[in-house]
Amino acid sequence: MKPVTPTETAEVFGDTPDVRLLWQSEQVKAIYADIILALNERTPLLKIIADAGTGKTLLCRILFFSLKAHASRYEVDLLPYPAIDARELKTRLTGLNNTRHSIILIDEAQAVSNDALLVISKHLAKTDNLSLVLFGQPLLESRLANANLARLSEIVQKCYHLRALTREETEQYIQARLALAGFTPEDDWLNTEVIESIYSLSHGVPRVINTLMRRSAVIASQSGAAGIELAHLQQASNTLELQYV
Repeated sequence: MKPVTPTETAEVFGDTPDVRLLWQSEQVKAIYADIILALNERTPLLKIIADAGTGKTLLCRILFFSLKAHASRYEVDLLPYPAIDARELKTRLTGLNNTRHSIILIDEAQAVSNDALLVISKHLAKTDNLSLVLFGQPLLESRLANANLARLSEIVQKCYHLRALTREETEQYIQARLALAGFTPEDDWLNTEVIESIYSLSHGVPRVINTLMRRSAVIASQSGAAGIELAHLQQASNTLELQYV
């Protein structure tokens, strides 16, 4: 059996979104495929709504790099942080290449200012060569329903909701990440009870799963164990403020 290795575990269960670690559930595959279809149809506005830690930023980056690979067809701009001045955004939009389909991806869009959203809505209304893809937490939906942003509600749009992982998906997610660290199912690094507990503690939220796995691996390694046991997981969870429990 390959022993517990905190360093390798930290690399594959990190909090920073890394496209190299992508594991797609059937839900993510379906959402991604429909987003591509909608963009090919030049849908002006797409919204991806998800709770914090469920993978929307990783999906955003995967979409960005996928579209960038088709530079002759798309002009893509990613705004990973929403603190953008409305005037700066207007300048960016004005400078877009009208010979290609322009796509702007905005992560954490629930924090974008009303002024910036209004600038975008004006541009969407006057061109069929621009698509806006907003990735945000549930607050985004209530913000866009605000009367001050009524113009956006009149634009043709599609909305997707990215949920947390199921129990089965949680196990598949963990095993896929462990495989990237060089572990195999034969290593028997986790038993069913541990996976059940990880799901119960995390409610299938990948960011919480990652944190539990990292901390449990450190505790297991320090105790000289060959794998993560329930006691290690419990000790790890005691150090966290888990709002999902």
